[in-house]
Amino acid sequence: MSLWLTFLGPVMWTASLFLILYPYLGYPLLLAIFSLRSWPKKEQAQKLDNSPLGSYPMVSVIISAYNEEEVIEEKILNTLTLDYPREKLEIWIASDGSTDRTNLKAALYQDEGVKLFPQKERQGKSALLNQVIPKTSGEIILFTDANAFLSRISLRNLVQHFQDERVGFVTGRTEYTQGNSVGKTGGLYHRYEQYLKRKESALGSCVGADGAIFAIRKKLYFPLLADDLNDLAIPLQIVQQGYRGVMEDAAIACESASSRIGKEVGRQVRITNRTLRTLFRNRNLLNPFRYPLFAWQLFSHKLWRLSVPFFMITLFISNLVALGISRGYFFPLVLQLIFYALALIGFWLDGRGRVFSVCRVAYHFTLINWAMMCGWLRCCSRNHDVFWTPDRGACSLVDITSGRQD
Repeated sequence: MSLWLTFLGPVMWTASLFLILYPYLGYPLLLAIFSLRSWPKKEQAQKLDNSPLGSYPMVSVIISAYNEEEVIEEKILNTLTLDYPREKLEIWIASDGSTDRTNLKAALYQDEGVKLFPQKERQGKSALLNQVIPKTSGEIILFTDANAFLSRISLRNLVQHFQDERVGFVTGRTEYTQGNSVGKTGGLYHRYEQYLKRKESALGSCVGADGAIFAIRKKLYFPLLADDLNDLAIPLQIVQQGYRGVMEDAAIACESASSRIGKEVGRQVRITNRTLRTLFRNRNLLNPFRYPLFAWQLFSHKLWRLSVPFFMITLFISNLVALGISRGYFFPLVLQLIFYALALIGFWLDGRGRVFSVCRVAYHFTLINWAMMCGWLRCCSRNHDVFWTPDRGACSLVDITSGRQD
């Protein structure tokens, strides 16, 4: 038994450390190296501005909403001021069983061409999209949320990429404002996500999209299951049809970061559960023989990273086992204990005063991985997360119309 532990402890520790570091350091580094051969797009990106009106594709904007009476009018005004020919733009408010004044306020803008689709009973965003999209007339569909305000030129910057027939979807990026320490570190996490999408886009196709701002070719849409994660399931559908997705940095949505810790954890649990279900339903894309490049990207970006909380547990346990074999494993154990102590300090200080960056990062990383583990448990116990409850916070329209984001 001692010989077995002598072998198992160090091997598990080394393997666990690699499995934790790879999705956060190894994968981004490999993307940076491999993406040096980028797809040509700068030449095409300049054509739309000088094109005649007839060459602009018709775009249908779908704004998903549930009890958004506080922001729905501001969102509509934001959409009406997008730098895109008005006659080539239709706006749909997809209200998923809203019980407040969302529908009443949206109906006030019907004379300006805003169309309301009021779902009587709440069914979830994916089911709602299945019913709204067939009613749209646009060649391009833009998905956005009621509390996400778009920069004025976002739509034009997204649509220009569809001049490339190989492009099936285009995702923008979200900038976060306000929020507590978790929300602020979440902004850092999202910048890391944006980096991955940017490099994946240059290499071939980005994995997934930003749910607050992404556009697709309508002809590529297939009905979703109720618990599909739409901003992952739709891109995966499109990749399976032989198209690619790209990231457009100049297409920006502004949202307020979550201000409640419990809400952020619950959101991540639901996202993990739905991501796993979506991945398992599209597991053929993980076949390296059929999709050699994309399978590697999808596995590294999604499935591997979602498995990190389990590797954190095996790292700690194997460290304890290895410590009985060699004193050299004492220092790594101390580092782990310090990391979790910093996370506890971040938890204790959050909302009570200034939280040091190192504590905030440790806290957020631990919290997110805890939430992902809970998401795995919900998935394995066959709990279906269908509904979403948006955070009522939203950034000011002034933020999005500033010259910095235009």
